[in-house]
Amino acid sequence: MTPAAPLDYVELEPDYAAAPGDFLDAVLRRLALSQSDLADRTGLSTKYVNQLIKKKAPLSPDTAVRLEAVTGIAAEIWARLEAEFRAAEARAHRANRVGDWIPWVKQFNLAELRDRGIVTTSDQPQAAEELLRFFAISSPDGWDRVWQPSLTRFRRSPSFVPEIAPTTVWLRIGQRKAVHMPTSPYSGQRLIQLLPLLRRLTRKSPAEGLAELPQLCAEAGVAVVYAAELKGCRASGATWWAKPDKAVILLSNRGKREDRLWFSFFHEVGHLLKHAKRDTYIDQSGPDNEDPPWSEVPPSSGFIDDGSRDSAVEREADDFASSTLIPGDAIVRLRHARSRTDLEDLADELDIAPGVVAGRWQFEAGDFTKFNQLRRALPTAPFKG
Repeated sequence: MTPAAPLDYVELEPDYAAAPGDFLDAVLRRLALSQSDLADRTGLSTKYVNQLIKKKAPLSPDTAVRLEAVTGIAAEIWARLEAEFRAAEARAHRANRVGDWIPWVKQFNLAELRDRGIVTTSDQPQAAEELLRFFAISSPDGWDRVWQPSLTRFRRSPSFVPEIAPTTVWLRIGQRKAVHMPTSPYSGQRLIQLLPLLRRLTRKSPAEGLAELPQLCAEAGVAVVYAAELKGCRASGATWWAKPDKAVILLSNRGKREDRLWFSFFHEVGHLLKHAKRDTYIDQSGPDNEDPPWSEVPPSSGFIDDGSRDSAVEREADDFASSTLIPGDAIVRLRHARSRTDLEDLADELDIAPGVVAGRWQFEAGDFTKFNQLRRALPTAPFKG
């Protein structure tokens, strides 16, 4: 047996990009030890040592400790070499699968996602990796398992079929924003108590109202977040439970006017107060000129993939939003309003924004242009990111 020479650690700084077998081979040559010598010194079989060097066998923690005793190189270094090598192998295997993911990537509008900062490239293989990190999944199979079922309930116009891919992107943006938003434990009672203050926010400038809305709702355990709509999603709002004591309301800038946003917000509040925690509710509609937010036509709602239909919950949420903003006893007066002053006076009495009253008047009258000057535009800043 050849005696081991002192090891020069500087000359044999481990390359963590290399296989542990390669480093072990270099160490044995530096120590003038044969594979048989190492087997005798460590109590390992010669066959196992040979397989280690040829990258055919894994390097176990026990082997790392034995190598430390013989070579003087810490077991942690051997273990790290093994971990890095196996991770590199897994990444290489994953890279070979990226081509299979291209059909999945093609569901997404990469140009729009690049503008939103979600991906950095239009190169489909690289975009696939970036999308998977964005969704916090390891493969498109994970998207099928995690995200499609999250679209438990949806509302749409009869002539419009929402696109799943942009809707999941929009929801994920909201999820990522909500996770960092602290809230008190959810309290339906507190949320009900806040309703008068929440209605009054409509009277403030849209920028001020949108800034104060999350702060107030956090008191009741509701995280309110904003995300601009994406092409094909057409979502105005969504509601889900991040955990048993934290609800999330996600609002988009669809329609670009205050009345649509406030109706959507109170629609989602209706879901929180009236409906089951197990479901995700997404308020979606078709093109801008159809299915106005005040519509009393029963919407189509259902569970994605199982074909069932149940519109009762959406009607309830619509009724809640309508009656919360403009109680039924004010509708007759609203319908008889003839001037801007009439609408502004009614808004003052109801303590809500004239734009919200104007939006409801337009629906009642079937005239979607008159009094548009009362419907203030939404700011863009809150919906970025």
